[in-house]
Amino acid sequence: MKLLFTGEFLSAERALELGCVDAVVAPEALQEHCMALAKTIASGSPFALQRIKSMLYAGLESDVGAHRQRHTRNMAECFASEDHKEGVASFLEPRPAVFQGR
Repeated sequence: MKLLFTGEFLSAERALELGCVDAVVAPEALQEHCMALAKTIASGSPFALQRIKSMLYAGLESDVGAHRQRHTRNMAECFASEDHKEGVASFLEPRPAVFQGR
């Protein structure tokens, strides 16, 4: 709250300490860092990623009870999905997962 009300300047290191940012990266390493993050995100289940994004946006416009119900429904859908089965199988075998978005 203090940061919101005071407009206090934060150094990159302080923002990292407070959890406002995930990483502090040198300018020359920024593109490589961002591409690695994008590849990590893209390697996830499209089925689950779609629901995560949907929940983020829906949470801005709904009350807690409705959001909890939506979360429960989305979790059940994810656990019943082909992508979940593939994720578990790839973990147990072990091998890279090949998600289909289903």
